[in-house]
Amino acid sequence: MNELTSGLSTARPSVSPDSLVDRLFQKLAMMYGKAWLDQWSGMPMDEVKGEWSRTLTGIEPDAIRLALDSMLTAGKPFPPTLPEFVALCRQFRKSGAARLYLTAPRTDAPADVFKNLRAAMLKGRGDAA
Repeated sequence: MNELTSGLSTARPSVSPDSLVDRLFQKLAMMYGKAWLDQWSGMPMDEVKGEWSRTLTGIEPDAIRLALDSMLTAGKPFPPTLPEFVALCRQFRKSGAARLYLTAPRTDAPADVFKNLRAAMLKGRGDAA
């Protein structure tokens, strides 16, 4: 892998979101060349990168790396817009543990359910209730 994706694979606290976006833009420029650069023609690059940095805040570097890898694997011919790239990254976010919960019963158990259950169990053993 290249420097960008290997740098994204480990979340280091010393890596700022801005430097991550700088490396991301370098990688996308290498992948898409003129098409990537023309996308930002006439726009202040500091503002463009700032918006990408703000929007990608909170997305794990591994998700960004996997999104880039998937673009290469899929052979995406055109560079992504910011919303397209965020949507792609979200496909690779880690999901938390599944939480199951029980809902309250719809009706109360009959008052004599335990008495009836005990009687059935005793009857099955041959004891009298």
